[in-house]
Amino acid sequence: MFILETLRRNKSVIVGVTVCVAVWGVFAAAGYLALRGLSEAEQKPASETEIMLAGSELAPTIARAEDIIKPTTNITYEYVYSEDGAVESANELAPYFLINMTRKKFAEVFEEWEVVKFSTENVIVRKAIEGAKIQSYIVGEQDGYISVFYQSPVNGETLKEKTNVPLSGLSEDEQERLREGVLVSDEDELLRVLEDYSS
Repeated sequence: MFILETLRRNKSVIVGVTVCVAVWGVFAAAGYLALRGLSEAEQKPASETEIMLAGSELAPTIARAEDIIKPTTNITYEYVYSEDGAVESANELAPYFLINMTRKKFAEVFEEWEVVKFSTENVIVRKAIEGAKIQSYIVGEQDGYISVFYQSPVNGETLKEKTNVPLSGLSEDEQERLREGVLVSDEDELLRVLEDYSS
């Protein structure tokens, strides 16, 4: 009887406490669901469409962690020649000055380039070059033999082939000239120069 009498007197206190507990429960549940949804959104990988749209007017303005260049990001530079449609490309890991850049900042730095793809793993940029691709070569020396290297404004020099003609069979002047590298403008001239050195 005593308990019932106490409950009747403190009815307003009990109702108040019950309402507070219920309100707290609703807010706690809403907060949990909001945090869970945010966590799942952060873990969801960006789709190819989201990556391609990043930086456009259709893309969200909030940059996600996936949209930042990291030290392991591969950067591909593509040069497209307008006359013959030839494409020349070069790859490198992101240089230090690009680390942590967003697509927007990257596009500002590379304003003369088209950003084709932008993700944490890969960034592809493309630049149109007027004219046709002209491949030039450097005839030089590697491991004591006459060798041919590609010369390119993208990759610098890379080995095309190493001949079986030893440098030691040439005069000192020719050896020094080949060590410095002889620039050759096209395939025809390359064939003539190699014939001259092999005869």
